[in-house]
Amino acid sequence: MTVTTEHLRALLGSGPHSELVAVGGEIEIYVPDEEGFGLEGISLVTREQLAERLPSSHDNPDEGELRIAAESLSEMIAELGG
Repeated sequence: MTVTTEHLRALLGSGPHSELVAVGGEIEIYVPDEEGFGLEGISLVTREQLAERLPSSHDNPDEGELRIAAESLSEMIAELGG
């Protein structure tokens, strides 16, 4: 599974407390009050954690910063066997 900059932009544009999760071979955004996500999903990063990791504004993040964050999260998934 590969996390893309599009995934991260979508996460930053989602509601508070949203998370990027790996579930069923896909990368999805989990909104806490949404139904349909089971316990088999693996939380990768919350919206708040991602915003803290970006030196530029999370309202208009730098593409290079997003690419580095996406690569880091993709590597983490690979290490977990995903």
